[in-house]
Amino acid sequence: MDLFIELLAAFLYDGCFELSDYRKISPWIRYPVLFLWSLLTLCVITILLVIGTMMVLDSEMMGLILIFAGAYCLLATIAKFYKNKRRTNAPKNSAL
Repeated sequence: MDLFIELLAAFLYDGCFELSDYRKISPWIRYPVLFLWSLLTLCVITILLVIGTMMVLDSEMMGLILIFAGAYCLLATIAKFYKNKRRTNAPKNSAL
């Protein structure tokens, strides 16, 4: 059951990211989906960073692992965003 829920969450998460870039869907749908996707991503990263900083006082190693995981998620999200924007803004090669 856990695997099913994780798979469903992964499909929804990636689907929202891909849907936000699909131009044939109305902006009235795309922009709220993009906002919810961004909010979810920022919440997960913030939770990792906050729990990591709170755990540094108790267990230094586990706290640092969570802080590094949050920083990695933040950098990976920014990289994925810029990679997707560069791909959509790239000039189209037309045949002559």
